Amino acid sequence: MVVEDPDGHKIRFGQGASSSDNKTISTSLPASVRISSRMPDTLAMKQMSLELGRDTEEMDMQAVLHGFYAEDSDSGKLIGYVFLLSDGPGYYNVRNLFVHPDWRKKRVGSALMQKLTDWLEENASDGAYVCLHAPEGLSFFYKQYGFGPAFGMFRVIRRKET
Repeated sequence: MVVEDPDGHKIRFGQGASSSDNKTISTSLPASVRISSRMPDTLAMKQMSLELGRDTEEMDMQAVLHGFYAEDSDSGKLIGYVFLLSDGPGYYNVRNLFVHPDWRKKRVGSALMQKLTDWLEENASDGAYVCLHAPEGLSFFYKQYGFGPAFGMFRVIRRKET
């Protein structure tokens, strides 16, 4: 059974999330949006982050196994991106799914996640572990791509200001 919420997010019950239904996502994207597996340069990512006042996390792009970006072909500007890191064939970490606020609620994030999960279905080994850190209010979004809650321990490093 498939249920769609008011924002157009689909949730499947009674089976795993399918990654083969690309038609729903691609036909609902604005015509000018192009999704590509070509890695954006770090300057374009940093510029978008700075424009939005977002804290830019320095990420070693050499650690990225694969990534996708969304571009507005009318302006040529980067409007979203997502990266996949890996430290071995059985462990992956989804990082930095980000969509420019002007492009949110237009299925850009959905298209990026669909491309990423399609890539994982084709390339990850059977039984591979894929994790991501999702803000509390976004778990509904990631569930449609087969992600579920996980338990574990973590530590956050906080520097004391002097």
